[in-house]
Amino acid sequence: MSSSLAAALLDELEDDALRELAERLRPFLPRDEEPRRRLLSTREASRQLGVHEGTLTRLAREGSIAGAQKLGRSWRFDLERVTSSWQPGTRRSVPATAGPHGRPSRNTQHVVDAIRGR
Repeated sequence: MSSSLAAALLDELEDDALRELAERLRPFLPRDEEPRRRLLSTREASRQLGVHEGTLTRLAREGSIAGAQKLGRSWRFDLERVTSSWQPGTRRSVPATAGPHGRPSRNTQHVVDAIRGR
């Protein structure tokens, strides 16, 4: 529906009907006490934080970043929440033999199995 058609339909409503419509729509509108925050893309957030995009994506996937949300296929970041919990230079310790998801890689597991005689 075009905005001009919607405006024309609203102009036709009486005050009581407008009030009723407003009450029905109120639960779906953002509340004044909860201002809508702009979510940044991975590129924008990485520039603000001074960290590589891949690192930021990995940390978000691991759940290490407050304010990170997955929307569709991409990550979005609430910069205010991210910066309040962000500590530059700190990394979660992952063993050197770990694969990309913090678990032993398949090759490492084969070596461990061979050592144990499996």
